[in-house]
Amino acid sequence: MINALGNLVRNHLRLGGIGLILFATLGVQLVDASPSSASTVTNPALAKIGASGRFTTAIVMDGGIISVTPAPASVQTLQGIGGMTAKVWATQQLSGFAKQTLGWGYVTVRGTAQGEKRMNHVLAWVGFANGNTSGVCSKSSAGKFRTNGEAAAVLGDANFAEAISYVPAGCGVAQRSGYRVPDEVVSVPWVKVGTASARGVITFQTQVAQCGGLSGRTAVKGAGVEVLLYSQRPDWSAKVCSANIAKLGVPIAKTAAKANATHLIHGISGPVRQVVIG
Repeated sequence: MINALGNLVRNHLRLGGIGLILFATLGVQLVDASPSSASTVTNPALAKIGASGRFTTAIVMDGGIISVTPAPASVQTLQGIGGMTAKVWATQQLSGFAKQTLGWGYVTVRGTAQGEKRMNHVLAWVGFANGNTSGVCSKSSAGKFRTNGEAAAVLGDANFAEAISYVPAGCGVAQRSGYRVPDEVVSVPWVKVGTASARGVITFQTQVAQCGGLSGRTAVKGAGVEVLLYSQRPDWSAKVCSANIAKLGVPIAKTAAKANATHLIHGISGPVRQVVIG
């Protein structure tokens, strides 16, 4: 595969021997709960959520690394649960982690990412995931996990609000551990440019964030080949980057004749979430 032009680079999504696949987020599971709850949980999976996605249980994760205070029932969010669910689970830092729960409330984060303001009682959406249940966290010589495996992605509810991800040390990819500006993985639309090269490579053009990366993949689909281009970019709520036109060469067949004769199919556009295979 040929790298995109400019400062765009390929991103490999690998976690040791664990394979990852990408697919579009489809649908949202909602859990009904009572309007309020006086309890506080340390395990985010036990938190209760209202139909709108509002946390009705207070959460104190990992000794207060991330805390959530339920918002009053009279408070409304600017963002819809469907769109924010797709964005949160498209966070690259959570790749390989098993989803636990997602909702919104007043969120406080103990640390901060470089260039970001600290989040203190900010109305935000937060998705909690666990790396122990999916096996992406390291174990001791005794075979016990070194951490409780809790990771999270927090996106401020207001437009261009702060955003941050937290991954415990020893889980997932080392470059994603600690507090980071979250990266969102998005399948972007494309147009075919010209004809295939002698080696069967076809160039595709798309518009992506200038501060992001671009990669692609193909898959046989019926009588054609599905082409998906993925942009990995800092979440828009954390960092705004100007649009950039990028081109990427993708191998379609072994010869120009076969590549040009191949029926090309657009993949689904939009945020995609990363899921562990087996």
